[in-house]
Amino acid sequence: MSDDAQRSEGVVRKPGGRVIAVLVSVGVFAVFIGGVVWTSMEQAPTPHYQRRVTMPNMASHPVSLWLGPQPHRTGQAQLTAQVADATGSPLALNSLDFSVTAPGQNQAVTLQGEYTPEGPLQDFLGNSPAYSVPIHLTTAGTWLIEVRFIMGGTEQQTLFQVEVRE
Repeated sequence: MSDDAQRSEGVVRKPGGRVIAVLVSVGVFAVFIGGVVWTSMEQAPTPHYQRRVTMPNMASHPVSLWLGPQPHRTGQAQLTAQVADATGSPLALNSLDFSVTAPGQNQAVTLQGEYTPEGPLQDFLGNSPAYSVPIHLTTAGTWLIEVRFIMGGTEQQTLFQVEVRE
């Protein structure tokens, strides 16, 4: 019996198993992707400071800087930096240094960032490479913090101005 004959006699064909399997698969995939996006949004703390650097291949990379504890006051603190790719996933680098200039000083002090696998930002696999160093903020005022890093043999840097209170 042809499809037209079946329709005229009131016979209704139910969707085949393949159609249902495809619809279920699409639904499961959509829920999975939604969960990944939701989870990554929840785990993405806002950097205290962020600047972009452009590499020679024209790729733009956000450089994020955290200074804790908050609010920034004189005394012991922790500097943490992460460099990410265009999607926001943090990258492991060849090296990262901080050049720190205190208010009223002309001479910067260079501090080598120590690699830590537990940085503030994570990629979708949970990787979170970062570079951190303790620092003693001796005076109130505007501190200059230059982040210099080497990635794939290319050195880049960016400068942050950080206000510190008594």
